Amino acid sequence: VTIVGMGDYGWYMRIGGEEEKGRETRDELLGRMRVSLAGRAAELEYYGEKDGLTTGASSDLQHATNVARYLIGYFGMDKWLYSENPDRADASFAAAVRERADELLKQELLNARKIIADNKAAIDALVDALLEKDHLGGAEIDAILKKHVVK
Repeated sequence: VTIVGMGDYGWYMRIGGEEEKGRETRDELLGRMRVSLAGRAAELEYYGEKDGLTTGASSDLQHATNVARYLIGYFGMDKWLYSENPDRADASFAAAVRERADELLKQELLNARKIIADNKAAIDALVDALLEKDHLGGAEIDAILKKHVVK
């Protein structure tokens, strides 16, 4: 993790070190959504409903939305798909997928906000360490999180 700007980006998060598995579970996809929504969740938790809404999370929101839509409409990993018995050829199917995706996004944003609210001490410790060093490696991040994360 770094707080040093890269190119046109002020700051961003890049996930590294994960090998592509070729397939993911529903819980893993929901986790990807939560990670994508974490920036917005952190803005809201730290700066409030008014000042916490910025354009900074736009690409993350787009990614989370795409994951939600694929989870439901493409991968068929949502109980809604089976409980409602939608007709995939029906024109209202796409609208229903969007509506259900919005529900998942709202729930995962709430989940991300709770994780952040419960672990502000860990986040604050990471911020302090980054202000001292500009960059933190995986072992340094793990040590800070191990000390502060609420389980």
